Amino acid sequence: MVMNQWRFVVIFMVFLLLSISCGGSEVSPAPGCNTGGGCFPVMGGCFGKTVIQDLVVTGGSDCLRIGVNNCNGGVIDIENDCQNDLIFNQVIIQPGDSMTLDLFQTTEGQFEFIQIASNFSEFVPKTNQRIEITGTMEDKSVRIAFVKTAPLCD
Repeated sequence: MVMNQWRFVVIFMVFLLLSISCGGSEVSPAPGCNTGGGCFPVMGGCFGKTVIQDLVVTGGSDCLRIGVNNCNGGVIDIENDCQNDLIFNQVIIQPGDSMTLDLFQTTEGQFEFIQIASNFSEFVPKTNQRIEITGTMEDKSVRIAFVKTAPLCD
C-alpha cells in the first residue's frame, strides 16, 4: 500500500516539474494553440489552429441564426427557422434545418460554402482572408462577412 502511494507521488512530481519547466500558458482564440500552462495541450475535443473572427451578418432576419464554431478550425453554423429557403449557390438550407458550412476556394479564386457533417474545417488559408459570401432568402440578400485566420500556432 505504501509503495503505491509513493508511485503516485513520484508520477505527480514528474508532471508538475514538466509543467513548470515548460513556461506560462498561451491564450489563443484557436483551441489547438492553448497549452494550459504547461507542455501539454488543454484536454478536450477541440484542436483547431485556425478560427473565424469578426463575423458580420446583414440582411438576415430574427428567424435565422448564423454563428461560428471555432472548435476544430472555424466553421459557420446556420439554423433556419424562417418560412423560406436560404440559398448560397449550391447549398440550400430549408426551413427548420440546421447546417454546418466550411469554405472552399474555386479555381477562379472565389470563396463558397460547402456543407459538412462535422465541425472540422478543411480550409486552412496561408494568410488571413477577409471573406464575404452572399446568399438569398426569398427576394432578400443575406451577406455573411468574416475573417478566416491562417494557423495561429505551429
